[in-house]
Amino acid sequence: MSISLIDYLEDKIRRYLGELMRKDFEYDEVRRVFIVRERIDNKLSWKIFVNVTEKWIFIYAPILKVGDLRDDIKMKLFEILLWLNNEYADTSFQYDKMRDVILVSNEIHADGFVYDVFEEQYEAIVNSIKIFLGEGLPDLKEYMADLREKALEALNI
Repeated sequence: MSISLIDYLEDKIRRYLGELMRKDFEYDEVRRVFIVRERIDNKLSWKIFVNVTEKWIFIYAPILKVGDLRDDIKMKLFEILLWLNNEYADTSFQYDKMRDVILVSNEIHADGFVYDVFEEQYEAIVNSIKIFLGEGLPDLKEYMADLREKALEALNI
């Protein structure tokens, strides 16, 4: 019996998330994506997603939906995201223009997929969310929960 590379990588992710990292997660069979419920602090949890192709492991989290923001807030947001991308290693904030959503993501090539790399890249996503929220956009704080839900909806998750 042979196993596909994607199945093998998904088995590793399941083991890494469950046995080694003790994360609360589920696996969406239809989309073939792991959905991790990550505790950001005592009050806030966030969904982090992990999925696989034959060459890459993608770890990402929607941050917020941009469309409802005033133009001046959008400009400040994009300015801060560019600064964060430059300032912090292993951080990549992105704008998905089609869905109008800000994401934070990391990728790992399948050739380098070992636990230490996965843990480092996963934790970079968690830390990026914390940094983003900690840096704070005072004008966005009142909208954050609603914008996060809209980001999830835009990704059909």
